[in-house]
Amino acid sequence: MAEKIKFVCEEPAVLLFSSITQKSAPKGVQTAEPKYSGTFGLTKHDWDRIIPVMVQAITSEMGQFSGNPNDYYLACMSGNNAANRVMQKAEYDAGILRSKGENDKAFQLVEKATKRADEYRKHAGILSASSKYDIELARLEGGAIKDIIGDAARAQAGKDFFYSGGIVVPSIALQGFRRKKLEDRDGVTAYLQNCLYIRKGPKLDLGGGTASNGEVFSGFQNYSDYDPLANAPGGGDNWNTGGQSQGNGQGAGQSQGAGSNAGGNQGQGSGSTTQSHSNQGGDAWGNAGQQNNGGQQQNNGQGQQGGGYQPQGGYQGGSTQDAQW
Repeated sequence: MAEKIKFVCEEPAVLLFSSITQKSAPKGVQTAEPKYSGTFGLTKHDWDRIIPVMVQAITSEMGQFSGNPNDYYLACMSGNNAANRVMQKAEYDAGILRSKGENDKAFQLVEKATKRADEYRKHAGILSASSKYDIELARLEGGAIKDIIGDAARAQAGKDFFYSGGIVVPSIALQGFRRKKLEDRDGVTAYLQNCLYIRKGPKLDLGGGTASNGEVFSGFQNYSDYDPLANAPGGGDNWNTGGQSQGNGQGAGQSQGAGSNAGGNQGQGSGSTTQSHSNQGGDAWGNAGQQNNGGQQQNNGQGQQGGGYQPQGGYQGGSTQDAQW
């Protein structure tokens, strides 16, 4: 049996998805065994550290490493590669839904995946680890490490500390494994053993299918809720408060009827936003030297085409000098 190699992050990581205090199983997989699990966003420092440890774990089981990480299943992959895989699967699944006429579900699926992919690109590495057994939990308080013991304390810690967005330090054991089916891949898995809570971070909502109302209607934040026509004449008075709007770019409202026009809505044709993602000059581990996320084209009446989109505050990739890593 391949040896288990201990790995502890030396820098805090972001807890992206958390089932650390309660077991869960992947949706839609009936034979999957519920486990404790966590997905972590690693810094560049720990991403660089974990690569040779994964190679060591694979070599321990297989006797050698092919030199190409794409030949294996990896417990930790680059943020760029993780994001690309999320989008590829989402587009494939969305295509199936569209073929069935379920366009709304397809849109929500891609929207959720895009949100997750954007978050993944902010981190140098994305680590997934799980365990059948309870995770040893602790928290940092006043410079001292305090264990979290007992079912009630663990359940509360899952709400207060180990949530999506919390800043933590995971400790794992990496172990190589051989494929069970010909179409599968050999690889390395990560067993989650300990997790230390460091501090609070902004909560992440990467599992929702649609954006929040605050995100959808952000453009209306400074609008007034006062109705200027609240005291306008009505009934038989000679006012036209209707008007017809035409949404061809910017079309002024047209009024009908005699008298003065107090209505006249202004139509504005809303368009669509498209994004494309590609990696150029990257190495096999997904450390992109030059990242081109395409242009954004927005059509709201008069089309505007912006420059290349870059996620804010994200990890910008590694060196182009590393041909394989």
